[in-house]
Parts: sequence; C-alpha cells; structure tokens
Amino acid sequence: MGKSFAGIADDAETAFYNVAGAAFFETRKIYAGYEKISMGDDDGQKLSSISFFYPLNSLGMVLGFNLIHLNYGEAATMDEYGNEGSKFSIYEMGIGVSASKTITKNLGAGINIKYVYSHLYTDYIGSDVAFDVGGFYKKETKFSKDIFFQYNVGLSFQNIGPKISYQDKEQADDLLRYMRFGVSGKVILPKISSSLLLSGGIDKDTIAKI
Repeated sequence: MGKSFAGIADDAETAFYNVAGAAFFETRKIYAGYEKISMGDDDGQKLSSISFFYPLNSLGMVLGFNLIHLNYGEAATMDEYGNEGSKFSIYEMGIGVSASKTITKNLGAGINIKYVYSHLYTDYIGSDVAFDVGGFYKKETKFSKDIFFQYNVGLSFQNIGPKISYQDKEQADDLLRYMRFGVSGKVILPKISSSLLLSGGIDKDTIAKI
C-alpha cells in the first residue's frame, strides 16, 4: 500500500508517507517495522523503522517522533591489484519530529522535520536537515444505521531541503524528493464488525529528469 498510504494514514506508519494523517489521531499510536529487502544469498539489505504519535490536547495538535534506518549491507575496499581489503558498512538513516493539527473538522495538516545521515564509506559521510509537509482530507457519510462510507484524500511532499554533500559543496547531491498522492474509500459495516477498503495512489520523484 506504499503508493496509496498517503490517502489512508490510519496508523503510526503514516509518519513515513503523510504526516498530516496524524492530525486525526485521538489516542497514542506506535509503529515498528522490519523488512528484509534483498533476497537469496544477499542478506545485507534491511529496512527498520519506528514511529510514535502523542495527542497533546492542550495545544490541539498531535506530536510525533520517527526513525528510519536503511542498511545496504557491507562492501570491501580493493587495492590496485584487485585484492579485497577491509570491509565497511553502507547505511542511511533519518530521525524526525513532527506536529500535526486539524484545520477544520475534515482537513488536517502536518510537518515533519528530520535529520538525515548517510554513510557510504568512511571518507564519504553526509548529513542534512530536511522536512516533509502534507495535507489530509477525511469525511464519513452515513448511508443507514448499518452502513457508513469513509473517504480520504492525502497529499505530501517529502525531503524538502538543501543538497547533501559527502566531500565538498560543489559535489553535493539532491535528496530524493517525493510527492505522494493517495485516495481511499472504506465501507464500514459496524453491525458485523467488518469493512472493505479500496485505495490508489501515485509516488513521484520530483528531482528525476523526464
């Protein structure tokens, strides 16, 4: 559901897709995830993430914390003769704090400010500060006492910020900047404690040249 979760945003995983969805959280929410990306003999690439949201009623907003760590595994140095030398780890991580708030009964907005750290090699380490912003529209319609329909629309922009440099500013690189758009519709049948969810979405790298 990665491409459409910006328009679902119903749990703490939304920290990584559309932080605006958290504006409607009425209770504390926590998410922890672990995913093995690589298959077969390559056991190095792993994605770990955790997020937490806490409604602060006195300020009328929801505060959050999130961390994501992408481990690409290990590589080894090579000398001029092709002999393998010392090994080193390749990984990237981001640590963020967020604030989300309802603007109207049905519309929420949010911002996530994060520190990005990228370790490509001992001599190639970069760090940056970036932010995500998003909006989320949520509405529920009652068809009858036993049938409800909820629809959501979400839009977020992620990794807005300066370029990240590993050696010098002249060789700086853009962060992967994403636009995420998602819509979802859910038919809720409370009498039998069931629901049906349909969703769709688009992820677009706004840096890539077409």
